[in-house]
Amino acid sequence: QRPFAPPEETAGEELIARGGDIYSENCAMCHDVGGMARSSFPDLRRSPMLHSAEGFDNVVLGGALADRGMTSFAAMLTAEDTEAIRHYVISQTHIAMNQQSPFGPPPDVAPEDIDEVEEN
Repeated sequence: QRPFAPPEETAGEELIARGGDIYSENCAMCHDVGGMARSSFPDLRRSPMLHSAEGFDNVVLGGALADRGMTSFAAMLTAEDTEAIRHYVISQTHIAMNQQSPFGPPPDVAPEDIDEVEEN
Protein backbone atom coordinates (compact mmCIF):
# COMPACT_ATOMS: atom_id res chain seq x y z
CA GLN A 1 0.00 0.00 0.00
CA ARG A 2 1.34 3.40 -0.98
CA PRO A 3 2.04 5.93 1.77
CA PHE A 4 0.16 9.20 1.98
CA ALA A 5 2.00 11.71 -0.23
CA PRO A 6 -0.48 14.42 -1.18
CA PRO A 7 0.37 17.71 -2.81
CA GLU A 8 0.01 20.87 -0.78
CA GLU A 9 -3.62 21.89 -0.43
CA THR A 10 -4.21 25.15 -2.29
CA ALA A 11 -7.99 25.19 -2.71
CA GLY A 12 -10.42 27.21 -0.65
CA GLU A 13 -13.05 25.80 1.67
CA GLU A 14 -15.87 26.40 -0.82
CA LEU A 15 -14.23 24.33 -3.59
CA ILE A 16 -13.35 21.55 -1.14
CA ALA A 17 -16.93 21.48 0.20
CA ARG A 18 -18.30 21.35 -3.35
CA GLY A 19 -15.90 18.50 -4.09
CA GLY A 20 -17.13 16.66 -1.01
CA ASP A 21 -20.73 16.92 -2.20
CA ILE A 22 -19.86 15.69 -5.70
CA TYR A 23 -17.68 12.92 -4.23
CA SER A 24 -20.53 11.74 -1.99
CA GLU A 25 -22.89 11.53 -4.95
CA ASN A 26 -20.51 9.87 -7.43
CA CYS A 27 -17.51 8.26 -5.74
CA ALA A 28 -18.31 7.20 -2.16
CA MET A 29 -20.29 4.13 -3.18
CA CYS A 30 -17.03 2.51 -4.32
CA HIS A 31 -14.26 4.52 -2.67
CA ASP A 32 -15.98 5.05 0.72
CA VAL A 33 -16.03 8.15 2.91
CA GLY A 34 -13.24 10.65 2.28
CA GLY A 35 -11.43 8.53 -0.30
CA MET A 36 -10.72 5.53 1.91
CA ALA A 37 -10.58 2.11 0.31
CA ARG A 38 -13.70 -0.02 0.36
CA SER A 39 -13.25 -3.71 -0.34
CA SER A 40 -11.03 -4.07 -3.41
CA PHE A 41 -11.33 -0.43 -4.51
CA PRO A 42 -8.24 1.79 -4.18
CA ASP A 43 -7.70 4.29 -1.39
CA LEU A 44 -7.79 7.55 -3.36
CA ARG A 45 -5.90 9.37 -0.61
CA ARG A 46 -2.83 7.36 -1.64
CA SER A 47 -3.18 7.97 -5.38
CA PRO A 48 -0.31 9.66 -7.24
CA MET A 49 -3.02 11.16 -9.50
CA LEU A 50 -3.73 13.71 -6.77
CA HIS A 51 -0.64 15.55 -8.02
CA SER A 52 -2.00 16.05 -11.53
CA ALA A 53 -5.35 17.45 -12.62
CA GLU A 54 -4.64 16.10 -16.11
CA GLY A 55 -3.85 12.62 -14.79
CA PHE A 56 -6.88 12.63 -12.49
CA ASP A 57 -9.12 13.65 -15.40
CA ASN A 58 -7.55 11.02 -17.63
CA VAL A 59 -8.74 8.40 -15.13
CA VAL A 60 -12.10 9.87 -14.05
CA LEU A 61 -13.24 11.42 -17.33
CA GLY A 62 -11.09 9.63 -19.89
CA GLY A 63 -11.52 6.10 -18.57
CA ALA A 64 -7.78 5.33 -18.53
CA LEU A 65 -8.36 2.61 -15.91
CA ALA A 66 -11.54 1.16 -17.44
CA ASP A 67 -9.82 -2.21 -17.81
CA ARG A 68 -9.46 -2.25 -14.00
CA GLY A 69 -13.10 -1.33 -13.38
CA MET A 70 -12.88 2.49 -13.21
CA THR A 71 -15.10 3.51 -16.08
CA SER A 72 -15.34 7.05 -17.43
CA PHE A 73 -17.62 9.47 -15.61
CA ALA A 74 -17.53 11.98 -18.50
CA ALA A 75 -21.29 11.67 -18.96
CA MET A 76 -21.88 12.78 -15.35
CA LEU A 77 -18.95 15.04 -14.42
CA THR A 78 -17.08 18.01 -15.85
CA ALA A 79 -13.43 18.96 -15.47
CA GLU A 80 -14.56 21.56 -12.91
CA ASP A 81 -16.28 18.77 -10.95
CA THR A 82 -13.21 16.55 -10.99
CA GLU A 83 -10.98 19.42 -9.87
CA ALA A 84 -13.29 19.93 -6.89
CA ILE A 85 -13.24 16.18 -6.14
CA ARG A 86 -9.43 16.07 -6.40
CA HIS A 87 -9.08 18.92 -3.91
CA TYR A 88 -11.59 17.28 -1.57
CA VAL A 89 -9.54 14.06 -1.58
CA ILE A 90 -6.32 16.04 -1.07
CA SER A 91 -7.90 17.71 1.97
CA GLN A 92 -9.06 14.34 3.31
CA THR A 93 -5.53 13.00 2.89
CA HIS A 94 -4.10 15.85 4.96
CA ILE A 95 -6.74 15.21 7.64
CA ALA A 96 -5.87 11.49 7.72
CA MET A 97 -2.15 12.26 7.99
CA ASN A 98 -2.86 14.31 11.12
CA GLN A 99 -4.89 11.57 12.82
CA GLN A 100 -3.46 8.88 15.08
CA SER A 101 -4.90 6.09 12.91
CA PRO A 102 -3.29 5.45 9.51
CA PHE A 103 -6.83 5.06 8.17
CA GLY A 104 -7.90 8.56 9.22
CA PRO A 105 -10.89 9.52 11.29
CA PRO A 106 -13.67 7.01 11.76
CA PRO A 107 -16.55 7.72 9.37
CA ASP A 108 -19.55 9.59 10.79
CA VAL A 109 -17.73 10.56 14.00
CA ALA A 110 -17.45 14.26 14.69
CA PRO A 111 -14.01 15.42 15.90
CA GLU A 112 -15.49 16.53 19.23
CA ASP A 113 -16.87 13.01 19.75
CA ILE A 114 -13.51 11.29 19.26
CA ASP A 115 -12.31 12.23 22.77
CA GLU A 116 -15.49 10.75 24.21
CA VAL A 117 -15.04 7.51 22.25
CA GLU A 118 -11.38 7.23 23.35
CA GLU A 119 -12.33 7.77 27.01
CA ASN A 120 -14.79 4.86 27.04
